[in-house]
Amino acid sequence: LSFPPEMVAELAKKDKARAKLIKEDPAFFKAVSAAIFEADPIGISMKTHTDEYDLEAGEIILRLKDCHSAADVTTALHEVFVETFDAVQAGPKGSYGKLGGTIWELWEKKQGALAGSKGK
Repeated sequence: LSFPPEMVAELAKKDKARAKLIKEDPAFFKAVSAAIFEADPIGISMKTHTDEYDLEAGEIILRLKDCHSAADVTTALHEVFVETFDAVQAGPKGSYGKLGGTIWELWEKKQGALAGSKGK
């Protein structure tokens, strides 16, 4: 199986960005990935492959800086799953609401911690 060079380059770029995210804040990356794994929005985790959603976690984290609410995170989640899988497998955007709220809370906590550390 061979992929077009532009697809290989894009995947390599995403892998590099995800590796950078993990290195910068491994606990946050792990928390987001774990939240997605626990929610298992498309039913692929089989409860044993805890890194099953690392790709999606990286994509979501990259988009969080543009989110201003849990609803924005829900939209971003749905977009990532549609892009990674397809609209049918991803299902309706509304099914991502609870997970969007969970990730938004993690993001707010991280932002609060960062703001607190800058004040010291």
